[in-house]
Amino acid sequence: MLLLAVAAVGAQNAASHDYSLETLATWSNTEARGDLNKDGIDDLVMISHAPFKMKDEDGDEYSQPVLTICWGKGDGGFTIFRQYRDVMPMSYGNDEVLECSVDITPRGVLNIGVSSFATAGTWETWSVTHVLRYQNGDFFLIGKEESSLMRNTGKTVDTSTNYLTGKRCTTTGNEFDRSVKARSVWTRLPKGDLMRLGTWQLGQ
Repeated sequence: MLLLAVAAVGAQNAASHDYSLETLATWSNTEARGDLNKDGIDDLVMISHAPFKMKDEDGDEYSQPVLTICWGKGDGGFTIFRQYRDVMPMSYGNDEVLECSVDITPRGVLNIGVSSFATAGTWETWSVTHVLRYQNGDFFLIGKEESSLMRNTGKTVDTSTNYLTGKRCTTTGNEFDRSVKARSVWTRLPKGDLMRLGTWQLGQ
């Protein structure tokens, strides 16, 4: 259960705090706790699913989880650090089922996962785990784990990316035919700055 001693702070490079922790506690939540900012106090990350739908510019209804990152205050309460209303993927609830997960490792690394299973329209199922670390006052993408399966052919593609080393490994295989030998290819990424959480949509 959420501990509701809350003191919201202003957000930068993220949505305003439209939803308090008291409100989010009444929603369906996936959460994880762990020390993200290395102060010895457990922090809280929540993916919250609203009990209502929103409408796009065409009037179609969709749902989009809210991602909230909170610092632990040491007294059992939490302070909102960032709240993101539009970084999680949108779901129109037609033929695609989207699931989200969140985890904090003992070393304070934040993993946010998104997976997709289509009941119609496509054979592909996929999952993406974004690996983030708090540094220089914000959360940055340091790695990504991606996997996909074609349910009609059994073809699999697994990609592991490390943005700190600038290396990516892509492995292809076949889930249905074990005689197909898995093949891995390493590539080097172009140099660039780490991506800040909130500047792209998760699941991509």
